[in-house]
Amino acid sequence: MTKTSMKLFRESLSRCKKRSDFIDQFYDRFLAASNDIKAKFVKTNFSTQKIKLLKSLEMTVLALEGVPHALHELEERAIRHNRENLDIRPELYDFWRESLLQTVVVCDEQYDKEVEQAWREATNFIVNMMVVRY
Repeated sequence: MTKTSMKLFRESLSRCKKRSDFIDQFYDRFLAASNDIKAKFVKTNFSTQKIKLLKSLEMTVLALEGVPHALHELEERAIRHNRENLDIRPELYDFWRESLLQTVVVCDEQYDKEVEQAWREATNFIVNMMVVRY
């Protein structure tokens, strides 16, 4: 990921986080995307889950910038989601990525093709990490 893409992702995430409904909108889209996804979240405490998602996105910024503890934290989350733990199948991450991108379109007033590409690159980084550790 280029420095320009990392900067665009970081700035877009910051704008999205200013929207109080950013994470709620994401989960509305994500849970509606598949019955399999909805089933995975039946017993979820969404107050905690929303904080975890925001922290994961923030850790992604840091990991892409080469911060070791951020990369380690994302690796731990990937292990938590693997087949021996939460068993989040690789194909479900496509729904996650697309739901997130659809939410960014609505929540980032500066959204454009470059911002979309930056989000795609960042989410590909996360998805690849999850799939490899599945």
